[in-house]
Order: sequence, then structure tokens, then C-alpha cells
Amino acid sequence: MNQPVEVVLENGFPRRFFFQKPFFIHHVQECWHEVGEWWLGESERIIYLVVTDYGLHELHYIPHDDCWLLYRL
Repeated sequence: MNQPVEVVLENGFPRRFFFQKPFFIHHVQECWHEVGEWWLGESERIIYLVVTDYGLHELHYIPHDDCWLLYRL
């Protein structure tokens, strides 16, 4: 999917995001770092697996670009 989304943080963690409608995050199920394919110029990503009323979603934060992507809805 890789759609840019607006994410609101609380205490350094995603609390809600907006993709056509607001998604309120109940909890972060998992969080991990991926280096990416550095030989292709990809930068590090921090990946959050989050639970909302609509199910399980995957958000990617790219610190180098200061942007959030909705990877899986």
C-alpha cells in the first residue's frame, strides 16, 4: 500500500492516524527497526504493528524523511 498518512503521537508512540477517516490505536502490538536495502538508497524504517477498531495495521516511520506510511490496512 505505502500510502502517506498523518500520525498523531503520544509519549513517542503512534496514538491515531488518518486515512480517509480517523483510526484510533488501542495498542502497539509490535515495534521493530528495519535497515532497508541500503545499497538501493533505502533508509532505516521503524515499523509499528497497531490494533484499531478496524483490525491490525502496519505503519512505517522513516526518520530520514520524517514521514509516515500506511503499509498494510
